[in-house]
Amino acid sequence: MKDIAILLQSRDNPSGFKTTIDMLYNTCSSKTNFDIIAFIDEDQKEIYEYIKPLYPDIIWIYPEHLPGSWYNLIVAQHDFIKNNDYYFVWTLTDDFWGLSKNWDIAVLDKKHHFKDDIFTMHQKENYHGRIQWVFDNSYIVDDMKDSESLLAHCELLPIHTKKWVELVYPIFKDKNYTSQQELITASLVLLLRKRFNINRMVRCDLSWDDLKDGGGSERIFNNKGESRTSAFKILSQDWLDLEPILENILKEIKK
Repeated sequence: MKDIAILLQSRDNPSGFKTTIDMLYNTCSSKTNFDIIAFIDEDQKEIYEYIKPLYPDIIWIYPEHLPGSWYNLIVAQHDFIKNNDYYFVWTLTDDFWGLSKNWDIAVLDKKHHFKDDIFTMHQKENYHGRIQWVFDNSYIVDDMKDSESLLAHCELLPIHTKKWVELVYPIFKDKNYTSQQELITASLVLLLRKRFNINRMVRCDLSWDDLKDGGGSERIFNNKGESRTSAFKILSQDWLDLEPILENILKEIKK
């Protein structure tokens, strides 16, 4: 089993999807270090079909499309990770660019950074309003509310360990936070540091230039009809829904 699973999701953008695959392959040290798992909505299987023969090593998964919801996508991704023994999980979109050379070596260099294997990673460069000292301080910025800091500075494409993914997944089961995966990770990083002085966000020595933020996550609503930003601001008032996740992470860290 390879160490890195790249979960590459795409909709309405086969050209960008192919460009992203080419970038991953052209900038890696070795294809033997990772698998690319393509997540394409079942209703768009046909428009991506021409790409399959070009990349015979890619694993293809077709969740049922739910308009206005990413729930089926999140479940399909988790089920794949749960049933396979990758160490790192990197969920990517089809619209980022400028990935640095030997990115796979940079990821693998952090394997077992913590003995319990519970951590997440951010990239090394400043980009898209993300600043290194804010990462280093676990998003705690004195002149900003926690929610404002996280919305402005969270790592947009975090790299997780499998153990981190497994511990965080339960919050997505109620379908309320499926558009906030990067914000949920960043919130847990902040709370661990603020409450317990535990830092579980590691700098990974790779970089990418930017991504086209099309605002797709804001078109996903939770069970109460709240948008991504609105639902996150409500969550950040008391962090109540994150408390069980935080408790389980602490238990595993202290074993």
